[in-house]
Amino acid sequence: MEHSDIHKVLQQGIAAAKAAHGKQPLPPGASKDALQKRARQILRHVTELDPTNIQAWLWLSTVAEDNNERYFCLETVLVLDPDNRVALTGLDHLHRQAQVTDDDILPEGFAFDTPQESHPSSRYKRIKPTAATSAQTSPRSPVQTNRPQPQKSTGGCPFCRQPVSKIDTICPHCHLPLVVDCPECNTRIDVEWDSCPECHHPQGDYRQGAAYFTDLANDYRQHHRAKNAVEALRWAESIDPEQPGLHQRLGEVMADLGRTDEAVTILREAIEREPEESGLYLSLGHVLRQARHFTKAATTYVEAISRSPKSAEAHFALGDLYLERGKPKEATRYLAKAVRLAPQDGLAWARLGLAYDELQQLQPTINAYQQAVRLLSPELVEWKRVRQRLNVLSPDLPEGLVRGWPEFLRQAAGPILVCLLALLLDSGLRPWWIDWSGWLALLLAMCGAFLWVSATSLPQNPLVCLITNQQGFEALRARPVIAAVGIFFWLAALSIILLPIHQSLPETPF
Repeated sequence: MEHSDIHKVLQQGIAAAKAAHGKQPLPPGASKDALQKRARQILRHVTELDPTNIQAWLWLSTVAEDNNERYFCLETVLVLDPDNRVALTGLDHLHRQAQVTDDDILPEGFAFDTPQESHPSSRYKRIKPTAATSAQTSPRSPVQTNRPQPQKSTGGCPFCRQPVSKIDTICPHCHLPLVVDCPECNTRIDVEWDSCPECHHPQGDYRQGAAYFTDLANDYRQHHRAKNAVEALRWAESIDPEQPGLHQRLGEVMADLGRTDEAVTILREAIEREPEESGLYLSLGHVLRQARHFTKAATTYVEAISRSPKSAEAHFALGDLYLERGKPKEATRYLAKAVRLAPQDGLAWARLGLAYDELQQLQPTINAYQQAVRLLSPELVEWKRVRQRLNVLSPDLPEGLVRGWPEFLRQAAGPILVCLLALLLDSGLRPWWIDWSGWLALLLAMCGAFLWVSATSLPQNPLVCLITNQQGFEALRARPVIAAVGIFFWLAALSIILLPIHQSLPETPF
């Protein structure tokens, strides 16, 4: 629908809402309830067509079926425009109304404790729908349509089970959050929801306690929201300070925020508690390297290797550091060990090739770069750099030659012609004198030449692609073995031709 058409539909909804509130004359035979329902349907349709239409959300809040839907509309407006005064005023009114409702349903003399500190990002208050309100919500309400249902909790704070107010965002008893920000779209949602009602991003299960907040922190880091990740890790720490890997993650996130000194302090304290955990030394080395303390970083990487000698990551980190500091000879030692421990690590192969390249060792450089090109994703910048350098060191044949019949026949014809010439000379240039064993040897030579060429210079020739698939032998790790088999077949054929089966060795003249 065009923007002008959406605007016309919006004006119809606004007119119906105004009439329902008595700001315009009622049409003949129409009631306020009917007009409210019509306005609600029109405005919901507009928000489905244009979810960013602030005016539609504001007017929809005036004809909402209940406070739950009204709160959702106003909060959506604040997500789109955080300084919208109309939405802020409406939410403030809802908060006061919710507080009055809480006071009405509580026993006489009971009062909630006031939390001493507020959530730093608790901009919006939290209103949980009551059972009665939820039962009256329309099936087409935007709060319920295609939205995940919350995990059931038996009243109060989902963590400590103590009573909380409907407007609390932090539990005043255990000081854990009652709402969190969605890592994907930043929508504020209850921790009891297992996925975001807006973008349907999975949120995890709050009943897992510290693990829930740790996973949430990892999710925040993947979406480059380090501050939220630190907050989630602090909550996990308050539940289970001894959770494995907690302080390592906290130190890494602090480093992401540029708070290097705090990160180093946290990681050193974690190392004192777990002195044999090599991952802590790796993380500390990364932080020190980021702070340009290269000597300390190298020492820390050595400590990690001493505690985990088979850690490919530790060997790679130290080799990469040496390479960065202009020491390719030392780098090759650790990078070669890294690729032996993790032969599928394309980045390690790329770094090893770079180290060999700086040492001007041509063939090892080409071999390492070829492995890197095979293992890395073509979308990575590192792959493009390696591919460009490899084209300089070992230029590839044009695509037409690599996959064309002429080049394949030219290269395969060489070994075959050698055997054919030997066969003709052996028969005195009389083809009709050639024994059946000679023709069999020539067939074996053709097979050997095919395997030889296909496994070395033309792994994507048309014949091998026809037999296997479009990739041919390009991605096959057993290419050296196939080439060796082809050479063996060719040598066997040549031996049969030069020494026929029924012919005895010539006698010596003395």
